[in-house]
Amino acid sequence: MEEKPIEYRQIYHESTSLSQGVITCWLEIEPSTKQAKKQKAWDITPEPVKDYQIRLSVMDTKNVPTDGDFENLSDVFIRSYVDDNDKKDTDTHFRCSDGAASFNWRVLFNVQAPRKNPLMLVLQAWDFDLFKSNDYLCEWTLDLEEIFKNVRLTQQ
Repeated sequence: MEEKPIEYRQIYHESTSLSQGVITCWLEIEPSTKQAKKQKAWDITPEPVKDYQIRLSVMDTKNVPTDGDFENLSDVFIRSYVDDNDKKDTDTHFRCSDGAASFNWRVLFNVQAPRKNPLMLVLQAWDFDLFKSNDYLCEWTLDLEEIFKNVRLTQQ
């Protein structure tokens, strides 16, 4: 049939007597013996949980504030973590006076995807103290969500 019998139906809401829109539709009746078209089956299974590894290299720092110790020197180490657990510390650069501490430290973090929380890598600079608690100097937070999403999609 070239021209289908089109029907127009008004849409009403119980809160008003005014029409809220119009539905345009038609009805096709076909014999039951006609073969149905095969519809594409959509795969809606959730993404399987996979293990990934973040490899962090801490080389050196620049402009880390000194904590105002007696000699205006800091014994700097870097603490890093993902998801507020599995905190890992570098070795300590002793007697850093200008905020430029040097390391050659590699850290590995195991993460899984898909995740409920965004992937945030936190790096903190601390002043190591032998006879009292360590002093917090500064912090960097890196949002790795876009990079991580790209890795999950491309698997590279």
